[in-house]
Amino acid sequence: MGHVSALCGASLSIVPIFSILIGVPTKSLYLGITKYNECPLEPLLPQSLLVFGLIGSICSIVALILVSSLFFQSSKAINRLTVDSDILFKSG
Repeated sequence: MGHVSALCGASLSIVPIFSILIGVPTKSLYLGITKYNECPLEPLLPQSLLVFGLIGSICSIVALILVSSLFFQSSKAINRLTVDSDILFKSG
């Protein structure tokens, strides 16, 4: 049962990190799109926000996929070890 609490603890630290990693590029993408031709002082600022938002969103999605696949692989390995140890102790 200890592996369940370890997985819950890991998810409690992963969720806020990915909220920030996905939220910041999404917000800059939104600002870049909505204010595209409206900045009189620095006309490249909305374009750079747009580019940062696109690249950041793609990187965040790829990182989310990689981390979640590693997370589920580790949880499967922990479950397999638990089942194997249960079989070992029950047969002995």
